[in-house]
Amino acid sequence: DASTNSNNNDDGRVSISGPQPSSLTFNFRPRDATTAKISTAFSIAHSTPFFLVDAQDNIEFPDDKGVFDVTPSTKYRVLLSDASATNEQDDQKKDGNANEVSFDNQQVKLSVVGNQDGRSTAVGYYLTAHGSMDKDKRDQASFYVIGHADTSKVGIWKLHPFRHGNVSNLYRIQLVTVSDGRGQGRNRWLAVHGSVQKDKRDGGSVYVMITAETQKATIWEIVACENKKEDAYYVQVYGNTDGRKVAIGYKLAVHASNQKDIRDGASFMVHARQNDGKATQW
Repeated sequence: DASTNSNNNDDGRVSISGPQPSSLTFNFRPRDATTAKISTAFSIAHSTPFFLVDAQDNIEFPDDKGVFDVTPSTKYRVLLSDASATNEQDDQKKDGNANEVSFDNQQVKLSVVGNQDGRSTAVGYYLTAHGSMDKDKRDQASFYVIGHADTSKVGIWKLHPFRHGNVSNLYRIQLVTVSDGRGQGRNRWLAVHGSVQKDKRDGGSVYVMITAETQKATIWEIVACENKKEDAYYVQVYGNTDGRKVAIGYKLAVHASNQKDIRDGASFMVHARQNDGKATQW
Protein backbone atom coordinates (compact mmCIF):
# COMPACT_ATOMS: atom_id res chain seq x y z
CA ASP A 1 0.00 0.00 0.00
CA ALA A 2 1.02 3.66 -0.01
CA SER A 3 2.95 3.34 3.26
CA THR A 4 5.03 0.38 2.10
CA ASN A 5 7.93 0.62 -0.32
CA SER A 6 8.25 -2.44 -2.56
CA ASN A 7 10.68 -3.38 -5.27
CA ASN A 8 10.00 -5.98 -7.96
CA ASN A 9 13.28 -7.59 -9.04
CA ASP A 10 13.86 -9.11 -12.46
CA ASP A 11 13.91 -12.64 -11.03
CA GLY A 12 10.48 -12.27 -9.45
CA ARG A 13 11.61 -11.50 -5.92
CA VAL A 14 9.81 -8.80 -3.97
CA SER A 15 11.60 -6.85 -1.26
CA ILE A 16 9.60 -4.76 1.17
CA SER A 17 10.77 -2.06 3.51
CA GLY A 18 8.92 0.15 5.94
CA PRO A 19 6.70 -0.63 8.96
CA GLN A 20 6.42 -4.35 9.62
CA PRO A 21 2.94 -5.51 8.51
CA SER A 22 0.88 -8.16 10.24
CA SER A 23 -0.40 -9.29 6.85
CA LEU A 24 0.20 -8.59 3.17
CA THR A 25 -1.92 -9.05 0.06
CA PHE A 26 -0.45 -10.07 -3.28
CA ASN A 27 -2.13 -10.73 -6.60
CA PHE A 28 -0.01 -13.33 -8.40
CA ARG A 29 -0.28 -13.03 -12.17
CA PRO A 30 2.14 -15.43 -13.91
CA ARG A 31 2.75 -14.59 -17.56
CA ASP A 32 2.53 -17.99 -19.21
CA ALA A 33 2.15 -20.77 -16.63
CA THR A 34 -1.20 -22.32 -15.81
CA THR A 35 0.09 -23.13 -12.32
CA ALA A 36 2.38 -20.80 -10.44
CA LYS A 37 5.04 -21.96 -8.01
CA ILE A 38 5.54 -19.38 -5.29
CA SER A 39 8.70 -19.93 -3.28
CA THR A 40 8.88 -19.13 0.42
CA ALA A 41 12.46 -17.98 -0.07
CA PHE A 42 11.51 -14.40 0.74
CA SER A 43 11.32 -13.62 4.43
CA ILE A 44 8.63 -11.85 6.44
CA ALA A 45 9.09 -10.84 10.06
CA HIS A 46 12.42 -12.61 10.47
CA SER A 47 11.36 -15.77 8.61
CA THR A 48 8.18 -16.30 10.60
CA PRO A 49 6.23 -19.17 8.98
CA PHE A 50 3.34 -18.00 6.84
CA PHE A 51 0.52 -19.28 4.67
CA LEU A 52 -1.71 -18.01 1.89
CA VAL A 53 -5.48 -17.43 2.15
CA ASP A 54 -7.70 -16.62 -0.83
CA ALA A 55 -10.93 -14.59 -0.86
CA GLN A 56 -12.97 -17.69 0.08
CA ASP A 57 -10.76 -18.35 3.12
CA ASN A 58 -9.20 -21.41 1.49
CA ILE A 59 -5.79 -21.95 3.08
CA GLU A 60 -2.67 -22.86 1.10
CA PHE A 61 0.40 -24.30 2.85
CA PRO A 62 3.80 -24.95 1.29
CA ASP A 63 4.89 -28.44 0.35
CA ASP A 64 7.84 -30.13 2.04
CA LYS A 65 10.21 -28.12 -0.19
CA GLY A 66 8.70 -24.83 0.91
CA VAL A 67 6.83 -24.09 -2.34
CA PHE A 68 3.21 -23.05 -2.75
CA ASP A 69 0.87 -24.10 -5.57
CA VAL A 70 -1.36 -21.12 -6.38
CA THR A 71 -4.05 -20.36 -8.95
CA PRO A 72 -3.10 -17.70 -11.51
CA SER A 73 -4.88 -14.34 -11.23
CA THR A 74 -6.10 -15.16 -7.74
CA LYS A 75 -5.58 -12.71 -4.92
CA TYR A 76 -4.05 -14.14 -1.74
CA ARG A 77 -3.45 -12.70 1.67
CA VAL A 78 -0.05 -13.65 3.09
CA LEU A 79 -0.57 -14.26 6.81
CA LEU A 80 2.07 -14.88 9.43
CA SER A 81 1.02 -18.20 10.97
CA ASP A 82 2.07 -17.40 14.53
CA ALA A 83 2.16 -13.60 14.72
CA SER A 84 -1.23 -13.13 13.08
CA ALA A 85 -2.94 -15.44 15.54
CA THR A 86 -1.26 -13.80 18.50
CA ASN A 87 -2.04 -10.28 17.29
CA GLU A 88 -5.68 -11.12 16.70
CA GLN A 89 -6.15 -12.66 20.13
CA ASP A 90 -4.39 -9.69 21.73
CA ASP A 91 -6.87 -7.40 20.00
CA GLN A 92 -9.77 -9.50 21.28
CA LYS A 93 -8.49 -9.22 24.84
CA LYS A 94 -8.32 -5.45 24.46
CA ASP A 95 -11.96 -5.53 23.40
CA GLY A 96 -13.02 -7.05 26.71
CA ASN A 97 -12.24 -10.75 26.40
CA ALA A 98 -9.36 -10.70 28.85
CA ASN A 99 -10.76 -13.69 30.76
CA GLU A 100 -10.32 -16.01 27.78
CA VAL A 101 -7.53 -18.51 28.35
CA SER A 102 -4.79 -18.49 25.73
CA PHE A 103 -2.29 -21.30 25.22
CA ASP A 104 -0.35 -19.56 22.45
CA ASN A 105 3.05 -21.22 21.96
CA GLN A 106 2.88 -22.89 25.39
CA GLN A 107 4.35 -26.31 26.07
CA VAL A 108 1.78 -28.44 27.88
CA LYS A 109 0.99 -31.93 29.16
CA LEU A 110 -2.50 -33.15 28.28
CA SER A 111 -4.10 -35.43 30.87
CA VAL A 112 -7.54 -37.00 31.07
CA VAL A 113 -9.64 -35.39 33.82
CA GLY A 114 -12.96 -36.99 32.93
CA ASN A 115 -15.39 -37.97 30.20
CA GLN A 116 -18.49 -36.23 28.98
CA ASP A 117 -20.73 -39.23 29.71
CA GLY A 118 -19.26 -39.81 33.19
CA ARG A 119 -17.16 -42.87 32.43
CA SER A 120 -13.89 -43.09 34.38
CA THR A 121 -11.81 -44.66 31.60
CA ALA A 122 -8.20 -43.43 31.53
CA VAL A 123 -8.65 -40.66 34.11
CA GLY A 124 -5.14 -39.51 35.04
CA TYR A 125 -3.64 -40.88 31.81
CA TYR A 126 -1.52 -38.59 29.60
CA LEU A 127 -1.57 -38.02 25.86
CA THR A 128 1.68 -39.27 24.37
CA ALA A 129 3.25 -41.14 21.47
CA HIS A 130 5.72 -43.98 21.95
CA GLY A 131 6.08 -45.93 18.73
CA SER A 132 7.38 -48.91 20.67
CA MET A 133 4.72 -51.45 19.66
CA ASP A 134 3.70 -52.75 16.25
CA LYS A 135 0.16 -51.39 16.64
CA ASP A 136 1.63 -47.88 17.15
CA LYS A 137 3.06 -47.82 13.63
CA ARG A 138 0.96 -46.38 10.81
CA ASP A 139 3.41 -45.66 7.97
CA GLN A 140 6.90 -44.24 7.51
CA ALA A 141 5.79 -40.69 8.32
CA SER A 142 3.32 -41.33 11.14
CA PHE A 143 2.23 -43.42 14.08
CA TYR A 144 -0.69 -43.42 16.48
CA VAL A 145 -1.00 -41.53 19.75
CA ILE A 146 -2.04 -43.09 23.04
CA GLY A 147 -3.26 -42.33 26.52
CA HIS A 148 -0.72 -43.77 28.98
CA ALA A 149 -0.77 -44.26 32.75
CA ASP A 150 3.03 -44.03 33.22
CA THR A 151 3.81 -40.46 34.30
CA SER A 152 7.46 -40.91 33.35
CA LYS A 153 6.52 -41.33 29.67
CA VAL A 154 4.38 -38.24 29.15
CA GLY A 155 4.14 -36.32 25.88
CA ILE A 156 5.20 -32.66 25.94
CA TRP A 157 3.15 -30.75 23.37
CA LYS A 158 3.48 -27.26 21.93
CA LEU A 159 0.36 -25.36 20.88
CA HIS A 160 1.05 -23.25 17.81
CA PRO A 161 -1.67 -20.60 17.35
CA PHE A 162 -3.54 -20.67 14.05
CA ARG A 163 -5.44 -17.72 12.64
CA HIS A 164 -8.75 -18.13 10.80
CA GLY A 165 -11.25 -15.29 10.76
CA ASN A 166 -12.49 -14.32 14.20
CA VAL A 167 -12.23 -17.84 15.67
CA SER A 168 -9.93 -17.96 18.69
CA ASN A 169 -8.24 -20.88 20.44
CA LEU A 170 -7.21 -22.63 17.23
CA TYR A 171 -3.93 -24.51 17.29
CA ARG A 172 -1.67 -26.90 15.45
CA ILE A 173 -0.39 -29.24 18.16
CA GLN A 174 3.18 -30.51 17.96
CA LEU A 175 4.92 -33.18 20.00
CA VAL A 176 8.10 -31.58 21.34
CA THR A 177 9.37 -34.68 23.13
CA VAL A 178 8.40 -37.47 25.54
CA SER A 179 9.45 -37.03 29.17
CA ASP A 180 11.60 -40.19 29.17
CA GLY A 181 13.78 -38.67 26.44
CA ARG A 182 12.96 -41.05 23.61
CA GLY A 183 13.55 -39.57 20.16
CA GLN A 184 10.64 -41.15 18.30
CA GLY A 185 7.93 -38.74 17.28
CA ARG A 186 9.72 -35.52 18.16
CA ASN A 187 8.42 -32.45 16.32
CA ARG A 188 5.57 -34.35 14.66
CA TRP A 189 2.05 -32.97 14.41
CA LEU A 190 -1.20 -34.24 15.93
CA ALA A 191 -3.55 -35.19 13.10
CA VAL A 192 -6.64 -37.10 11.99
CA HIS A 193 -6.56 -38.41 8.42
CA GLY A 194 -8.73 -41.50 7.99
CA SER A 195 -6.92 -42.28 4.73
CA VAL A 196 -5.76 -45.81 5.59
CA GLN A 197 -7.98 -48.67 6.71
CA LYS A 198 -6.56 -49.01 10.20
CA ASP A 199 -7.32 -45.32 10.92
CA LYS A 200 -10.99 -46.23 11.11
CA ARG A 201 -12.30 -47.23 14.53
CA ASP A 202 -16.00 -47.45 13.70
CA GLY A 203 -18.61 -45.48 11.75
CA GLY A 204 -18.30 -42.44 14.01
CA SER A 205 -14.68 -42.35 15.11
CA VAL A 206 -11.13 -42.33 13.75
CA TYR A 207 -7.81 -43.04 15.47
CA VAL A 208 -5.48 -40.07 15.98
CA MET A 209 -1.83 -39.98 14.96
CA ILE A 210 1.23 -37.77 14.73
CA THR A 211 2.68 -37.02 11.31
CA ALA A 212 6.04 -35.70 10.14
CA GLU A 213 4.32 -33.85 7.29
CA THR A 214 3.69 -30.30 8.50
CA GLN A 215 1.29 -29.57 5.66
CA LYS A 216 -0.97 -32.41 6.85
CA ALA A 217 -1.35 -31.28 10.46
CA THR A 218 -4.86 -31.00 11.87
CA ILE A 219 -6.10 -27.67 13.19
CA TRP A 220 -7.54 -28.13 16.68
CA GLU A 221 -9.93 -25.97 18.66
CA ILE A 222 -9.59 -25.88 22.47
CA VAL A 223 -13.05 -25.52 24.01
CA ALA A 224 -13.65 -25.02 27.74
CA CYS A 225 -15.87 -27.68 29.35
CA GLU A 226 -18.95 -26.48 31.17
CA ASN A 227 -19.87 -27.61 34.69
CA LYS A 228 -16.36 -28.68 35.66
CA LYS A 229 -14.81 -27.50 38.92
CA GLU A 230 -11.24 -27.67 37.64
CA ASP A 231 -9.90 -26.36 34.35
CA ALA A 232 -10.99 -28.84 31.69
CA TYR A 233 -11.21 -28.65 27.92
CA TYR A 234 -12.44 -30.50 24.87
CA VAL A 235 -9.92 -30.80 22.04
CA GLN A 236 -11.83 -30.90 18.77
CA VAL A 237 -11.04 -30.92 15.05
CA TYR A 238 -11.59 -27.53 13.41
CA GLY A 239 -10.00 -28.35 10.07
CA ASN A 240 -6.91 -29.66 8.35
CA THR A 241 -4.09 -27.65 6.81
CA ASP A 242 -4.23 -29.58 3.54
CA GLY A 243 -7.95 -28.85 3.17
CA ARG A 244 -9.28 -32.36 3.83
CA LYS A 245 -12.71 -32.43 5.48
CA VAL A 246 -12.16 -35.55 7.60
CA ALA A 247 -13.56 -35.56 11.15
CA ILE A 248 -14.57 -31.89 11.29
CA GLY A 249 -16.10 -31.26 14.72
CA TYR A 250 -14.89 -34.58 16.14
CA LYS A 251 -13.52 -34.50 19.70
CA LEU A 252 -10.45 -36.21 21.14
CA ALA A 253 -11.39 -39.26 23.24
CA VAL A 254 -10.05 -42.28 25.12
CA HIS A 255 -12.42 -45.25 25.46
CA ALA A 256 -12.08 -48.96 26.15
CA SER A 257 -15.34 -50.10 24.53
CA ASN A 258 -13.76 -51.28 21.28
CA GLN A 259 -11.26 -54.14 21.39
CA LYS A 260 -8.90 -52.12 19.20
CA ASP A 261 -8.79 -49.38 21.87
CA ILE A 262 -6.75 -51.51 24.27
CA ARG A 263 -3.01 -51.16 23.59
CA ASP A 264 -1.64 -52.88 26.71
CA GLY A 265 -2.30 -52.98 30.45
CA ALA A 266 -1.31 -49.34 30.93
CA SER A 267 -2.42 -47.60 27.74
CA PHE A 268 -5.23 -47.05 25.24
CA MET A 269 -5.33 -45.85 21.65
CA VAL A 270 -6.67 -42.30 21.28
CA HIS A 271 -9.39 -41.47 18.77
CA ALA A 272 -11.47 -38.55 17.56
CA ARG A 273 -15.23 -39.12 17.67
CA GLN A 274 -18.32 -37.40 16.40
CA ASN A 275 -20.15 -35.13 18.82
CA ASP A 276 -22.22 -37.83 20.54
CA GLY A 277 -21.81 -36.81 24.18
CA LYS A 278 -18.92 -39.22 24.84
CA ALA A 279 -15.89 -36.98 24.42
CA THR A 280 -12.94 -37.00 26.80
CA GLN A 281 -12.20 -33.95 28.95
CA TRP A 282 -8.54 -32.83 29.15
